Amino acid sequence: MSDQPAIQRPEKVTVAPEEETSYLQFARGARMSDGEYWMRGGVTWPTATPVKGRPVVGYALLAGMNVKTNKTYIFETQRFLTIEHVLDKNNSIEYEGAVTFFRNAWHHYLCDTFYWNQPDYLHQRYAREVWESSIVVPDPHFVEVHMPNVQASLGPVLVRAGTGQLLWNASNEPDSLHAEMGLYQVEPNPTLSSVAALGTCISGMDKFPYRVSLDDEG
Repeated sequence: MSDQPAIQRPEKVTVAPEEETSYLQFARGARMSDGEYWMRGGVTWPTATPVKGRPVVGYALLAGMNVKTNKTYIFETQRFLTIEHVLDKNNSIEYEGAVTFFRNAWHHYLCDTFYWNQPDYLHQRYAREVWESSIVVPDPHFVEVHMPNVQASLGPVLVRAGTGQLLWNASNEPDSLHAEMGLYQVEPNPTLSSVAALGTCISGMDKFPYRVSLDDEG
């Protein structure tokens, strides 16, 4: 059995003509199918106030829906505490900032739209840092998704995952999305920002769905 993850980063991406989609091409032998994917992201910003005695770190993830199969894949994830990198005394990256995620989202997937659901003052603070970064080009678009809490966002996630329409890489790492989704279903924990980011992303994709063009409907 291959030790490669089932969901892999594409080798090439191009914009589908007159569409909101990206055409992803994967390496030969990859378990992903080339085709049009509707790319969207979800982000949970770090919070200064601890929840249940624990700081809430930031988390960003990138989802792509294959427009032919309607299956949604989680391609990229990143946990972060800052937007820009934190450098050590030798000017090397000591802690990786969220700029890596936003740069990769555009460079590898042509995705520039991300959903969020937190207090406006918190979002404005971090979004401004992203927009001011010289590393992140072009500027991302952030779209608010109104939900009362994390639990409210998990309905669409559990429905899609239970029917095989939402997939992410399995991992034994304790801080992986796979592991934390399992923990959350046993004992809901608001410090699991990965779960909140996933719920926000999928809820946003449901609220602002992909529309097939009239030409495609034939």
